[in-house]
Amino acid sequence: MVPGDELSVALSLASGSHLLMTTPSAGKVYRSDAHATRQRQGVMAKVAAGAMLEWLPQETIVFEGAQGILHNRFELSGDARLCAWDIVVLGRRASGEAFRHGRCEQLFEVYREGRPLLHERTNYIGGSAMLTAPWGMASASVSGSMVVTLSTNRDQLDSLRESLAALALAGEWGLSQKGELLLVRYLGDSAEKARWGFEHIWARVRPMMGQAVVSRPRIWNT
Repeated sequence: MVPGDELSVALSLASGSHLLMTTPSAGKVYRSDAHATRQRQGVMAKVAAGAMLEWLPQETIVFEGAQGILHNRFELSGDARLCAWDIVVLGRRASGEAFRHGRCEQLFEVYREGRPLLHERTNYIGGSAMLTAPWGMASASVSGSMVVTLSTNRDQLDSLRESLAALALAGEWGLSQKGELLLVRYLGDSAEKARWGFEHIWARVRPMMGQAVVSRPRIWNT
């Protein structure tokens, strides 16, 4: 996306439907202009009772100097189910580009019957202490979040943690249960490893949600 671009995906799932959506490649938020014109992308999804949405996009790369707004909002009705993730890459480390200036605002919201289950807002501000301090990003360039409407017990959560740790994927990982949501976090420097970890958890939790085993989208191989 160049300055002034807006990309919005609107989804409405009827009762009994099941949709898996992904993207063919990484999204890119390019450097903004001298006026710091914002760039916006996101998804607004309404999922009816009895329906299930899997929103599994590839990562979004935020170039240095960008002014991005990434907004994902999921509205669930009744017993609707959701599995979604979002991966943000700050700068292009392979090209020697950090994220010394620019801004990216990330919003991730999940509601059920109008009641908030998750409402997160993160401001990545180029050159800020949050990007480098131990209490923040600790100089990592990739942040990922995965949300699943699945209630796990302690044994199940421990099993997921152990299976993820066995993959030995570089970076910091965290799994937690927040109400009816299973949350998976990644902080590191590899979007590829973030995707691998999320795919692993996806493969493990899908049968727990009463669904068939994972069939990896072929478009991810291109």
